[in-house]
Amino acid sequence: MEVTADKFAFAMEELLEEYSDEVTKVCHECTEDTAEKMVKELKKVKSGKGKYSRPWKKFPRAWTKTIETKAWGSIEATVHLKKPHYRIGHLLEFGHANRDGGRTEGNNFIAPVATTYEEKYVEEMERKIGEIS
Repeated sequence: MEVTADKFAFAMEELLEEYSDEVTKVCHECTEDTAEKMVKELKKVKSGKGKYSRPWKKFPRAWTKTIETKAWGSIEATVHLKKPHYRIGHLLEFGHANRDGGRTEGNNFIAPVATTYEEKYVEEMERKIGEIS
């Protein structure tokens, strides 16, 4: 059986398309899974302390994710707070000015969770892509 360059190129193109489709599928699964886990983790975080914590009782339930499919099959997940709670998240994370002219310190609870899940996402992607044969 004679193999020509055209047949070889066609076979390679098919294999690469299959591999690309599988990697895209794995990427979408990992992105959605990681975003969901991050939302669950952030919902467990306790909001503010002190006499001004009461208005933020519903704050942890406001965490959600938005997943968008972009051009060329890429996917983008955003974990955020729903309106109107997004303002509270920023104030609790970075601190804010007080009425008496002082300043409260931020709790810095979002950044560590985001960093942890970014690392887990990379590890999971590398593992799952390595399993594709």
